[in-house]
Amino acid sequence: MVDKFVYLGGCLSSCGDSLEAIEHRLMIARSMFNKLENIWSSTKLTIKTKLELYRCAIISTATYGCATWILDNKAKKRLNNFNAKCLARMTNNTIHEMSKNNKWTNLIVEVRKIRLKRIQKTLKMDRYREPYKVIVEAYNYPRTSGSIFEDIPTNLSMEMLIASKEDNDYWKKLIKNIKCE
Repeated sequence: MVDKFVYLGGCLSSCGDSLEAIEHRLMIARSMFNKLENIWSSTKLTIKTKLELYRCAIISTATYGCATWILDNKAKKRLNNFNAKCLARMTNNTIHEMSKNNKWTNLIVEVRKIRLKRIQKTLKMDRYREPYKVIVEAYNYPRTSGSIFEDIPTNLSMEMLIASKEDNDYWKKLIKNIKCE
């Protein structure tokens, strides 16, 4: 018996706490961020180029498996802290400035966007596949703050959600409407 273990890049905890998984992914992303120090400190690259590299290399690494995370206040604070530290290093601003300034990249918003895309992709699967069954079953449970369904309008039934799975414009609008908290 173990309290936690790493499997396929994700950290699974016996208590079901998302913070263990988040900390594990941020540790990997921090390591990658540090390996790219020469890019972040370069004066030849624009901030726009650095941000694109940050999104591609660091955010994608940090958010791997985020569809299963519960984004409670502790998780949001930890993600914001990590993001602010990285952005501060890239922009030569303070961590405090970067934690309050959502003009660059908001990691929590990125996670919420990824989760909506995951729901749509899962609903497009064959209805006999396990991920599809899990999404449909989980949708029937009461919604909690920070769940994967937090950005789905509460007035939508699962049938309506399934019917919208091919309407890419609808999903793009949902994703676009995610705002910083």
